Amino acid sequence: MSERRVFVAADWSAIESWLTAYHSGDTTLLGELQEQLTGGLKTHSRNAALIYGIDPADAKTHLVNLKGRMVPAYNAGKRVSHMWNYGAGARQGARTFWLAEAFMAEAFGKLAAKYTGIVHWRKTLADRVFGEPVFRCPRCQLIAVDDGDCGDCTRSVGVPIPLRFAGYSKLPSRVERTVFGRRRLYEGRRANGANALTSQHPQSCGASMWDITFARLHGYDSVEDAPWPSPEGILRYYPGERWDEMFKAAPIFVATGTYDSFYLECPESRADEVMRWLLWTMETAWPELGGSRFPAEGMTGENLGKFESGVNDGGLHEWHNSKPFTMTPLAHWR
Repeated sequence: MSERRVFVAADWSAIESWLTAYHSGDTTLLGELQEQLTGGLKTHSRNAALIYGIDPADAKTHLVNLKGRMVPAYNAGKRVSHMWNYGAGARQGARTFWLAEAFMAEAFGKLAAKYTGIVHWRKTLADRVFGEPVFRCPRCQLIAVDDGDCGDCTRSVGVPIPLRFAGYSKLPSRVERTVFGRRRLYEGRRANGANALTSQHPQSCGASMWDITFARLHGYDSVEDAPWPSPEGILRYYPGERWDEMFKAAPIFVATGTYDSFYLECPESRADEVMRWLLWTMETAWPELGGSRFPAEGMTGENLGKFESGVNDGGLHEWHNSKPFTMTPLAHWR
């Protein structure tokens, strides 16, 4: 009888928040994430409390409205925070979550007042990519850095006198690259592209990290173009290898994954070894990000359903990484 097989799964914990904290240098967000690592309040609980005016301890039990359903404030606050984090406006947030625009504006205002480093980072990005425009009143020739109406002329004439675009005090670059080399061109106006620009670095860096880690979980380091230390029996990939040699039956393989997680399948007797290796690989330092390491959380079980005691005994169980894991580099590919 063949040995029982299990899934070994892990995901980066709050990876987009970590990446936003890294790129923006926001000390408040970074401090919250570091406290979270040592058992402190989770950032999403803090933000749910801020947005909904509740105690952080009640974030997972206090219910609020989101898209026509009553959900825990923790979940709603997490989604509202992420939307603000990526530069969305109150109107877009209100339409997305079926909430009043005034509520979203107030929630976004609270987050902006809390994370001033992120606000400053966004403006710096936008000024570099979209330039720093100047505007002129066609009547009195007043120069302003914000568009809108000329206050003096509007009061004098009695009708709005809109300012007109008059050029740039700093020319736009129109191009932004991530530390992993991904490039994006921004040809439109600031109002139409600032949201995408704000989300580019955390989301694109997260995607690059996933791609590199996916290759490493197949025994290949695409950054160094070299083998990645791996357990025996892993399904391997290496450029130049024959396909029939690479993609053949293997006892340990990556079954699936999402933008921040991986699911491996392996024999039950090797689950502990594979889990420690998976977390070690995901938590490896990233030189591209100043040597930063990002925490990952693991679970094991017979199926991909969420474990609920007495209901789904074969589901994924939380796995605590209490043992330090080291891997001796492979001397040869095989």
